[in-house]
Amino acid sequence: MRTRWVLTVFTLSDRSAAMADTERPATMKRRISNSRSDSSAGISGYSEFEEQIKAGKMIPLAVSGKGRIPGVNVPTLTELGVNVTESNWRGVFAAPGISDAQRNGLIDFVTRVRASQAWQQELTTRKWTDAFMTERPFERDLAKDIADKEVLMKELGLA
Repeated sequence: MRTRWVLTVFTLSDRSAAMADTERPATMKRRISNSRSDSSAGISGYSEFEEQIKAGKMIPLAVSGKGRIPGVNVPTLTELGVNVTESNWRGVFAAPGISDAQRNGLIDFVTRVRASQAWQQELTTRKWTDAFMTERPFERDLAKDIADKEVLMKELGLA
C-alpha cells in the first residue's frame, strides 16, 4: 500500500528563529502551537498544520505536490516558478521470508482496509492523496524514488 501526503511549506505569522526540519511533525506542531517566538517556518504535510493555519498562527506559502490540495487555496511550488514536486509517502512492508500465502493475505487485508469507508473518510479529513499500489507497481515506483533520491544526494555532496 502506498499513500502520499503532500509536503507543505509554511511560515509562522510571528516570525522568529528557524525550526529544525528533522523534527517529527507532531513535535513541530506542538512547538508551534505552544510557542510565541521559537519558530519561523515549518515543513510538513498540510494536515499537521491545518489547525494553526485556520487559527491564523501560520500562513501557507506553497505545497510541493504535483497539484493543489482540493479545497485548499495554496499554490504549488511549480506554480510559483520553483521546478520541484515532492510528496511524502507511506508503505506497509513485511519481514523477509514470509510465505506467498502470508504475502497474499497481507495484500488482501490492506486492500480491504483501503476500500473501507473509514479509510476513505480519513483520506478526506486529512486531505491526503490516495496513491495506492501493491506488488510490481509499488516495487517499480519505490525503485525509481530511491534512484531519484540517490542522484539528489550525490548532487548535494551527501553521498
